[in-house]
Amino acid sequence: MNRHILPGSTIGIIGGGQLGQMMAHAAQQMGYYVSVLDPDPDAPACRVTDRRIIGRYDDARHIALLRQSCDVITYEFENVDPEPLHTLSDEGYALHPHPRSLFIARNRSREKRFAESCGFHCVPFVDGLTLDPAAPQQMQKIVEAAVAFGDSILKTEEGGYDGKGQLPLRDLSEEQITQRLAEFHTSLGATSAVPVVLEKRMQFRFEFSMIASRFTDGSFRIFPAFENSHRNGILHRTICPAVLPDEELQHCHGSMRRLLSELDYFGVLTVEFFFSEDGHILFNEMAPRPHNSGHLTIEGCSVSQFEQHIRSICGLPPGEPSLYRPAGMLNIVAPYKPIAEIADALLKERDCHLHLYGKRQEKAGRKMGHITVLADSREELVARLDRVEEIVFGRIERL
Repeated sequence: MNRHILPGSTIGIIGGGQLGQMMAHAAQQMGYYVSVLDPDPDAPACRVTDRRIIGRYDDARHIALLRQSCDVITYEFENVDPEPLHTLSDEGYALHPHPRSLFIARNRSREKRFAESCGFHCVPFVDGLTLDPAAPQQMQKIVEAAVAFGDSILKTEEGGYDGKGQLPLRDLSEEQITQRLAEFHTSLGATSAVPVVLEKRMQFRFEFSMIASRFTDGSFRIFPAFENSHRNGILHRTICPAVLPDEELQHCHGSMRRLLSELDYFGVLTVEFFFSEDGHILFNEMAPRPHNSGHLTIEGCSVSQFEQHIRSICGLPPGEPSLYRPAGMLNIVAPYKPIAEIADALLKERDCHLHLYGKRQEKAGRKMGHITVLADSREELVARLDRVEEIVFGRIERL
């Protein structure tokens, strides 16, 4: 990147979900115009942007239309076909992050190999596997690897998110594993072989994420670490900052900087980790975009992950991602109590911020909004998150 894209210019976003919506809010607040490409005219970002192009993410015609109206293009999720975007990048068009990030992040094995080359440690895994009930030898390779690990999880190489495309395998006989594999293949709706990777399930204290960005002056900025808990494969709660050993954290920061440099990366990038029982940080996966766990930065930090993303892709100076106070986030995932009841109760809470995405359809497991809570201590934060969770769901799901 060799030029500044200043306020008054137009930013194009591929994807119209809540990440695109919050990205658009940050850009508009800074004086940019925003165009979004999404197949759903009711998508959250489509309802707030200056221009909407209704079409598929991988359609070269619609991407060309977006290009005509924008000074820089970015994207809000990694399950985008990188091929049409490579053409833009090769022609010198301002597209950030570089589509190579998509190419790596969309494939689990490729992602893990790249992470290791940048200095991260991964959980033990076996790649090069194929899920295909019509090929017994291929199935047997998975069975043998699962038996060797004892407790493992099978994941599709591509396309999985929020716990989708995953199969836990634990304390099963070879016959039971074979049966589970066949059922999993059917549940994916697959009619042919599916590339998969098998990971050993590790005992860990907690999961956490780190959000970092790189800028044209060669500098990096990394937000405080976010401690995460999940329900049914979906992020449930986040607490910031996560408590981690300084030596492990500094090693992690160094690997983050190397990863961003290797990718010639501009924008915000997120990496999810496990903090193991023996005190080590293990790479899980990366997302070349803002992340659900970083939503609390809107009210909790001196610059949000969304503003930082805009600053980086536009060649502007970095913001300093300082945390004001301990902050937490609770996802509003359907089903939950009536919105009117939730809103009335939450708005009475001190330092509690409600975000609803305006999605038209509510179905089980869908993220409909989030709540950010600020407090003066970690203990107070946990207690307040418990209270907010009870308001939203009528229950508290203990970690």
